[in-house]
Parts: sequence; structure tokens; C-alpha cells
Amino acid sequence: MAGLNPLRLACRVWTLGLTLWATQAPAAEGPLRLCMAESAALPARVWQEAGLGEPAQRQLDVFTAALLARQAERPVQALVLPWRRCLLEVQNGRVDGVLGLSYTPERAEWAVFPLRQGRPDDALRLRRDAYHWYVNTTQPPRWDGARLQSDKPLRLGTVAGYSVVALLHQQGYELDTQTANSAATLRMLALGRLDAAALLPGEVEPWLAREPTWSRHIQRLDPPLEQRSYFLAFSQAYAQREPEQLARIWQALAVVRDSALQRRAEADAVGG
Repeated sequence: MAGLNPLRLACRVWTLGLTLWATQAPAAEGPLRLCMAESAALPARVWQEAGLGEPAQRQLDVFTAALLARQAERPVQALVLPWRRCLLEVQNGRVDGVLGLSYTPERAEWAVFPLRQGRPDDALRLRRDAYHWYVNTTQPPRWDGARLQSDKPLRLGTVAGYSVVALLHQQGYELDTQTANSAATLRMLALGRLDAAALLPGEVEPWLAREPTWSRHIQRLDPPLEQRSYFLAFSQAYAQREPEQLARIWQALAVVRDSALQRRAEADAVGG
């Protein structure tokens, strides 16, 4: 085991698009290393229809990274990590960027977002999503769009590293649990170990479609807690090392986001 990269030992890594070089592509240093949270699984036919090599793990954001590699004519290395670990890797410059990060002023201190007139450029986003309360249906709390209410003390949770953590603290909520991913939170919610959790439908709904035993015990409350846009954000180290690449990759991601292949993959992810 001596000499092995500890990052490769700590996570699952797939290298995508390594044969997608073109002569007109600007020179760059090796593959673009992007970390991302675990996302919904896709059927093998989605990869086949896109003409992509099928990786060991057929996840939606890994698929997006593969499309990005082809569109940007740049090899991409996708690293699927627990969300908090992913953010730490970007902060420390051990990966080049993170796929699916919402903007906050605090994050902008260590991550480079696409900006327009000093604000996040929504035209270059990856996706939009909104935090919702998901509740256990046994004794669900009430939600009026402003405050979660119950006749008993509530056990609340979310995923560690989510931007909604700061919002919930500002609103006076105490979080009992911050898990590694949405699936772990949903499992606790379905088992009644949590009463409510602030989560993203884009991550939750595919799980509920595949896990009927969970969906029977879990309900989403409307309206949402907060709507947000999500971006590909680069580490400060990468932005300083390859500043000429940033705009080119963000533009390529916008093309991928609006492509028929990406939209079909997103529909397949939620069972559409």
C-alpha cells in the first residue's frame, strides 16, 4: 500500500473524458479534478445513448461531469465525497473545484464563483433547487412558510456542510443531527429518529422514488424554506494556476445544463 495517494483511498474516483482532447483546446495542466456529493443513480442506457463510457458508479453528477469534459474538450476527474469532506478538499486546494455549490459570502472567501457585477451569474449556474422541510408523517409538525411549529420538542436534521445550516441557526432552530448525505438523513427520518429535516428535492425525490418504505413515512412541506442556484466553483489554487480556463469551463457547463442529454438524465434520475 506504500506510495498510494491517500485521497484515492478515502473516496471513489472515476476519471472521465481522458480521450476528449482536441487540437484547438487551450493548453491546461492535466485533468480537471472536481468533487461532488453522491447523486441519483442513472440507468446504463443513459450513458450508452450519450455515447459515453460507463463508469463504475452511474450517478447524475458524474454524468454531468462527463458531458462537461466533452463540451469543454478537457479531461475531468470526478471524485464523489461526503459533502463536508468535498468542501474541505476545495478549501485546501487538493481538488480543483466542486460541482453543485451555492453561493454565500463565506464560501466566496475560499471558492471562486462565476460573477457578474459582483453577484453570482445565474446564467452560468449548474441548476436551481430549493430547501424544503421533509417530515415524518407520524406526527408531522406544522409549517406556515415562516416557522416550523409543533406541540412537542422537534428533532431536526440536515446534511453537514449544507448552506441551510447557517439559515436555520439564524432562525433559532437547533439541529440534532448533521449527516454525511441525504440518504442517511432520510433513513433517520423514515425510522422516526428525526421529526423534520431541511433537504433538497433534487437529491431527495430520486431516493423516495426508489425506496417506497421511506416514502410511506416521509412528506415534503410547502412552500420551500429557501430557493438557491448551484454552481461549479473553483478552488483559489486552481483559479490562480489556470485563470484563463475559468470562463471557458463555466460557459461549457451552461451548454451542458441546457442540453437535451442533461435534461433527459435529470428526468431519469427522478424516475421520469
